[in-house]
Amino acid sequence: MSRDRLRPPVRPDSGWTILLRACICCALLVCTAARADVPEQAGTVALAEGTVTAATADGTSRKLGDGDAIYAGDTITTGSASYADLDFEDGATFVLRPDSQFRVQSYHYEADAHDPDQPATPAAPESAFFQLVKGGFRAVTGLIGHLNRDEYRIDTPTATIGIRGTGYDVRYCQDDCADEGGAAPENGLYTSVNKGSIAMRNESGETVAAVGQNAHIASIRDRVRLLRQRPRALSRMTLPPALAKRAMARRQQIRQHRLEIRQHRRAAGLLRRPAQTGPGPGAPRRILDGRRRCNGAAAGCKPLADRPLGKLRRDEEKKRPAP
Repeated sequence: MSRDRLRPPVRPDSGWTILLRACICCALLVCTAARADVPEQAGTVALAEGTVTAATADGTSRKLGDGDAIYAGDTITTGSASYADLDFEDGATFVLRPDSQFRVQSYHYEADAHDPDQPATPAAPESAFFQLVKGGFRAVTGLIGHLNRDEYRIDTPTATIGIRGTGYDVRYCQDDCADEGGAAPENGLYTSVNKGSIAMRNESGETVAAVGQNAHIASIRDRVRLLRQRPRALSRMTLPPALAKRAMARRQQIRQHRLEIRQHRRAAGLLRRPAQTGPGPGAPRRILDGRRRCNGAAAGCKPLADRPLGKLRRDEEKKRPAP
């Protein structure tokens, strides 16, 4: 008997089999598209006190609590007597005061590229673009602002804020800043620089405010007016002591968790390595872990907080070979 006679006859797929396969293919396509549409996690809530919500671009709203994730495209809103402390993936922080609305317009950060033992060039440009709709915040910039300040921006109703440093306060008043006692502050945008400097740009031009300087911008067409003293509108820009202690404890947990995830990924060989990795073998290794930024082979490497950003740039320029 030939082998061909032993083979079972080949039957065409039934209608149900074809339909099942089509459903599986559709499901896989839907899942792939859904993953592509998932926004990037921009940070984590270190503290949410009172009524704090996040709304996505399609209007879906959710209540935020300590430890919850925030994503690119989210609009975070704080109610009256409510605060939010946001800790971003690159180490930036924003403390939102009561009655504020703050939007994460877009955000991209690649933690794998900043691994201290295997630094690399990010596969895509890192950026952090935000918008203050109402209210105010205290901000401290992270690695994105330090390493590529042109890719960090805050849009407000009266000006766009770029950074030249690290710490600043911002509040926008529109007949809603009478909570400071006395006469209500004049409407407009108020800023104060705690560290470094900021650049404020609108239709009238650009003004840079240095550390210790305060400013007011009445409208998008008005020039920046430097103030002699800190305005009353910026009187309460920090968390109350009890809330600050809670936020600090949660922030330490958040950052420790991120560190442990990177360590596990490194041990498992799961770090995403971009094709371009910067200087070749033997080149001085830059350490970029959010606290240190120096050459691994250099002696006396100091934490970033102990080395002014301007001095870092001057040191790097000195090390570059002459053309």
